[in-house]
Amino acid sequence: MENKVVCYYCGTIYDADAEKCPLCGGTVRAKEEESLQPIQRRRITDQERRERRRSSSQGGKFASGNKKRTETTEDKEKKTTKSMLIAALVMLSLAVISVTWFIGDMIGWWGGFEDAVERPNESVEIDFSNEKCQYLSLSEKTIQLENIGQSAELKISVNVECREEIRITFPDAAIVTAVSDQPSQVEDDTKSDIWLLTAVSEGKAQMVFACGEFHEVCDIYVGKQAQPTQPDVTEDPTEPIVPDEDFEPVLNFTEDISLYQKGESVPLRVMNLPAGATVTWKSADETVAKVDENGILTAVGGGTTTITAEVFGKSTEIMVRCPFDQSGNIGAHLEYTDVTIRVGESYYLYLYDSEGYRITDVVYEVSDDGVVSIEDGKVTGVTGGDYVVITVKYNNEEFECIVRVRW
Repeated sequence: MENKVVCYYCGTIYDADAEKCPLCGGTVRAKEEESLQPIQRRRITDQERRERRRSSSQGGKFASGNKKRTETTEDKEKKTTKSMLIAALVMLSLAVISVTWFIGDMIGWWGGFEDAVERPNESVEIDFSNEKCQYLSLSEKTIQLENIGQSAELKISVNVECREEIRITFPDAAIVTAVSDQPSQVEDDTKSDIWLLTAVSEGKAQMVFACGEFHEVCDIYVGKQAQPTQPDVTEDPTEPIVPDEDFEPVLNFTEDISLYQKGESVPLRVMNLPAGATVTWKSADETVAKVDENGILTAVGGGTTTITAEVFGKSTEIMVRCPFDQSGNIGAHLEYTDVTIRVGESYYLYLYDSEGYRITDVVYEVSDDGVVSIEDGKVTGVTGGDYVVITVKYNNEEFECIVRVRW
């Protein structure tokens, strides 16, 4: 029988010659009489083996070490997490400071780097004493576009000091389109804009420019059939000019004209004027608008009048509306005074006050209910091929709008 002893702490059986327990390192043994008894060996079960392993992992010599190692790992993890949080806070603070500094420098809270450099005081004097338009010129007075899709450039020039608005009457978009998408060009004392004219369909059109008291007109002819009128040099200039039997003067405006400011002006021209012929202009009421011998129409006072152009005893008329009082201030006025719509199409006809607010307590009257219908300002085309006059009444005042209806 082997001489064995039992560890007092963990119950491990080991040789009596050993100084300490090989498992837990304990030196205390069981009672001597117990250790001298022969050891009855038997095969332990799997359940007992698992319980012994569980007991050995929770107690004995190495239990304290395991606990310390666990505590050390937890401490390291806590310290690492704390360090990462501190680093994140520091980086966030630096980012906030950088952004604040950048914004402050941009809006001038403090001087930027360039402010540290001393610069001599420099003053630049710009003379804006001459802000009115001194001249207005076009690169071409007549443009011929023979083919559809063909383009040509038209340059308009004014003095570089000009601060007045350039008013433009655009050509009929069904015949020619006009686009200017380039910045103004400045050369010496001249400021110029380039307009690109593109032919759409055959016909005659006109582009009018006005600035201050200056006016310029460019006649545009599209197609081989539309040609500028040329004087017949073979004819005797002393002989009287005889117009065609079917001649009827045609103005450069096909719709009524509205002038919204006192002194505002536009040029009127007879588009099919024969060479050598003259035009007689007349205003039915010069207190509303006047027209000079060259066809320059100028607003004088509020109201409505008719301008007549007479050539060879044949005349044509155009209505002019000036929706402002005698002081030049725009009073109550309609948004539209001449509209062309198709059958089934609609638009809103509203009356506005001097500040641009809609006036609602108005009365609408239509000269012919069979052509258009109107309900609360909504005008709808009913029958094509005719036109009507819509009268809007407000405070003993009447405002008119011509509506043409097409099929």
